[in-house]
Amino acid sequence: MRLPLRLGQIAPEGVTVRRSGFRWMCADGQLCQAGQIIAFCNIGLRQAHGPGRPLDHFADERRDFQVAIVSRVTGRLRVKSGGSHGGQLDRLEYFLAWNPDFVLAEIEPEGPLPPGLHPGEGPSSGPWHRTLFGAGRRFTEHAEVRVGMLTGWHDRARAWWGDGTRVDGTLLSMGSCEQSALVIGDSPAFLDLMGQVPGAAQVISIPDDLLVPCARVCLEQMQRGPAELAAIEADLFASLPRGHGSRPAADWYFAATLLAGLQRSPITEGTDVLVRGGVQRVAQPDAIMMSLVAEPSRVLRHRRLGYTLSMHSYRLGDCSEPMRQWLRTSFEPVDRDTSDILRDWRELIGTTRQRAPTLFLALNLSSSSASEDFLNYAQFDQPMARTVGSVRSKELNLMLHDLAREPGLAVVDTDAIVAGLGAALHQPDGLHMNGTMQQEVQREILYQLRANGVPGFS
Repeated sequence: MRLPLRLGQIAPEGVTVRRSGFRWMCADGQLCQAGQIIAFCNIGLRQAHGPGRPLDHFADERRDFQVAIVSRVTGRLRVKSGGSHGGQLDRLEYFLAWNPDFVLAEIEPEGPLPPGLHPGEGPSSGPWHRTLFGAGRRFTEHAEVRVGMLTGWHDRARAWWGDGTRVDGTLLSMGSCEQSALVIGDSPAFLDLMGQVPGAAQVISIPDDLLVPCARVCLEQMQRGPAELAAIEADLFASLPRGHGSRPAADWYFAATLLAGLQRSPITEGTDVLVRGGVQRVAQPDAIMMSLVAEPSRVLRHRRLGYTLSMHSYRLGDCSEPMRQWLRTSFEPVDRDTSDILRDWRELIGTTRQRAPTLFLALNLSSSSASEDFLNYAQFDQPMARTVGSVRSKELNLMLHDLAREPGLAVVDTDAIVAGLGAALHQPDGLHMNGTMQQEVQREILYQLRANGVPGFS
């Protein structure tokens, strides 16, 4: 028995789909596991009538808009001809037409079929695969990297299941680098997490390049209007140090990336998704995941305009001296304690939930360190949280625990997970996770989404 993987219809009436050739993730004759990506391609959407202009819905993601074919069945793959052409034809989306009846490959199942799947039943595309869409919005269109699934430099990357008539729920992830790794994963983009989601869900990842999304920064992004944005842009380019020679290109990249982060508001901007029922507008996320790792003890506040910057210290270390001098003269450092961070989180949650009953997921901190061997804490000045990292982590975790008693917040207890697994092996620096811990935290994230009734994740 061979089960056909027919592409199926993915666009509404009046829209044509162009595609690249498929790039294979599973070779001809290889045993393909259920839940594995078989192949993916780039796609482009155009109006079927008139000049065939690109659709406005995905205009800022059109060069990194992809479709992956994910097997529902474990079996031996038999590749059909015509799916791939090699070279640039498998990377550029405008050479081939998307034919809903085209059979990309066949699967010879090994073992029983999953419950509810039977030959001859299901939609016209057949029930033997799921369709995973991915889209990336580049920081700049010059960042051209097409080597794989959602590769490149994106200020927003996202994926969603598109087999049904709509997407039911959206998770927005904004945090530090360890959180991006959690949602994007080690397999082709988002599959580690999305492969565990049976429903019609979308996951969005916002990186920490260059602006770190702490609660204060996210709140200001939501509240900033056009006049404030124009003032920030004018001040930024008027104040940048010019010097007497040519400016290092890296400084201009730094400034442009910083401005891009200040101009966006991921919580309020909304997204479009393509499903078999057409194009759907998602106005706001159903859940927002953030991390206490993104909450520094010190931020920068603009002396004149009053907006907040939060950046990793190593980013500042990579700047040129003129750029660091500009930051020192234009901004003042502001120290923050636990009460300041609590105020920011409470205000962000309250402001967001005025728009919709959004659930916040908060990753706490690893509060124990195998490298600490203090025999007497009396040597430290009070408050100890300013000098002892583990003490600060414990105070912030306690703050988060108390805040979770209020509506709208659930805690992803990474502290308990790493304590059970062992920090020395699974999180040796107290921040970055290995694969085993990453999988455990992913399971906890999905458990919290299900337990709190977030649509699309159950």
